[in-house]
Order: sequence, then C-alpha cells, then structure tokens
Amino acid sequence: MARRVGPAHGINSEAKFLLLDYAFEMWGVGRVDLKTDARNERARNAMSRIGATFEGVLRQWQPSQVVGEEELLRDSAMYSVARSQWPEVRAGLVSRLA
Repeated sequence: MARRVGPAHGINSEAKFLLLDYAFEMWGVGRVDLKTDARNERARNAMSRIGATFEGVLRQWQPSQVVGEEELLRDSAMYSVARSQWPEVRAGLVSRLA
C-alpha cells in the first residue's frame, strides 16, 4: 500500500511502519530488534517515540562506521517491539502517517 508522507513526518516513520508491518504481518515474527550507535540520540529518540522498548546498551558490540573510528568497537543501544506491543505501535505509526 503506497502512502504519502507529509514533511513533518519524514521517511523514517514510513520506513519503520513498513519494516514492522512486514515482519509482524507477513513473517509472523515474535519481536523485532532495532539497534543504533549508543551515541546517536536522534535515532534513539525516534525508536522510543514509536513505542519501541529500550533494552540496554551492548558495550563494544560491533565495529564503528564513523570515519576515523573504523578499527574501534562501538556501543550499541538495543530496542525492540514485541508482538504484544505491535497493535499499539502500529496505531501510533498509522496516526503519525495520516
């Protein structure tokens, strides 16, 4: 289903909706994990805003993608949306995209 995203919402909410909807509705998964560099406050706020649950920070979890830090391991902030949360998260995303 094609949606028109308004300028206030950006593509991020649309992308999260499509990812989560496909995972829960088509694949029938029990949960979706989301992660970002622990320093990325913008991404962390966006994950919290859609209703994802913060699960913690995995220290030195994977190689950094930041220029000049290629040989360093980054800390990853982990979030998830469980199947039981999906109806509420879905409703919130649909509302944001309307």
